[in-house]
Amino acid sequence: MNHVLLPSLGLLLLAPTAFAQADLEVTITPPSTVPTVYDVARYEVTVANDGRRNASDVELVVQLPETHTSPQVYTLAMVDGHSSACAAVGTTLVCDLGTLRKRRSATVWVDLALPYSSEPMVIEAHADTSSGDSNPTNDDDVLVAQVAYVPVALTAPQAVTNAHCTGVGLTSFYECLLFPSSLTAHPATLLPGGVVDLSANGPGVTGQWWSNGPDHLAFAYYANGDLVLEFEGRGVLPNCWQGVSTFPNSAYVAPYQVCFP
Repeated sequence: MNHVLLPSLGLLLLAPTAFAQADLEVTITPPSTVPTVYDVARYEVTVANDGRRNASDVELVVQLPETHTSPQVYTLAMVDGHSSACAAVGTTLVCDLGTLRKRRSATVWVDLALPYSSEPMVIEAHADTSSGDSNPTNDDDVLVAQVAYVPVALTAPQAVTNAHCTGVGLTSFYECLLFPSSLTAHPATLLPGGVVDLSANGPGVTGQWWSNGPDHLAFAYYANGDLVLEFEGRGVLPNCWQGVSTFPNSAYVAPYQVCFP
């Protein structure tokens, strides 16, 4: 006689509960083409319910790139609009998606104009539901946003104005623009042969400049022969570069905007 082993009554009762759960999956989708720096582009965040049960009270939180300013922290981007299901809360968007039926999805969007930044600009998203989630490992997604830079037609000699602010940990001239009173400026002239004329800034100050491509500018300043500042930036307008200057043996940095008329 063949014997058939049947699952216990307890397992039969537990099986529907174990498998009939919601399963949220979050995906951030960047623009179809890499946007130019400071151009508005749309980023979409989709929450899909891949489970076998409707997900109730679904909330999506989208963390936008943040400034490195202190003590106040701001969004490191211009927010040009977002889905009506979302509300701006500090540097995040909090989106109420309500009930998300099984095998269905919902998508929200945010339009951002991203600046130059010397560090990655990160967008993060996380979804929650009051129904429980069978696979919480896919409730988050992270996107490192990309921007394209602008070629700058530079013909030396070229007089430029360098606007800047100074702080610790700053990564973008956009952070300076949030505090206009912190901005200062000085003149310079980019001469043929990679020389920076800084004579208007006092005796003993010299400089060298170079470029590794049409959207790139770098220079170094010296005081009485000693290196005092190094800058590297990218084109953000047809006549402007933005970047960050560093100082030897110092925690301070100075985001710069270098422009000519």
